[in-house]
Amino acid sequence: MPKIEAVVDSKELTATVFLSLENLSIHRLWNLMCIWEGIAPKGSFAELRILSAYSCPRLKYVFSSFITQFLSKLEQLVVEDCPTMDEIIHEGEIIDFDCITFPSLKKLTLHYLPGLFNICTSSWSSLEHISFYDCPRLKNIGACSELKDTIIEIKAEKI
Repeated sequence: MPKIEAVVDSKELTATVFLSLENLSIHRLWNLMCIWEGIAPKGSFAELRILSAYSCPRLKYVFSSFITQFLSKLEQLVVEDCPTMDEIIHEGEIIDFDCITFPSLKKLTLHYLPGLFNICTSSWSSLEHISFYDCPRLKNIGACSELKDTIIEIKAEKI
């Protein structure tokens, strides 16, 4: 069984990582606690368009707020079956939450995340499709009022 706790541990990293990576799909990493640990060098993940995480029972969050500045091309985010996840973006390290933005994010899928209580307070100005199931602690999908102008479809369970 893999003992991976972070996909990238950049505490001592100085070189840019995954310059050309467009699709990152993570499956069944039982010990994964975060995708990026520490601060990533500028330009890291610059081409990432799709990020998916499935069945990672110890994953607490997808992004640290610092890494979001490098993800301007992210179009699709899928997180499924990660029971201990409580937030998508861990906003603890920054002061200005308004600077978090995903200008290209079109599709957000959040399924079977019973601990999720917060997506984030960032701008989702391009979001068109949202799907969320079995996220009982999630009370709202964002503080962004622009959603009403861009959203095409919302899929969710009936309560």
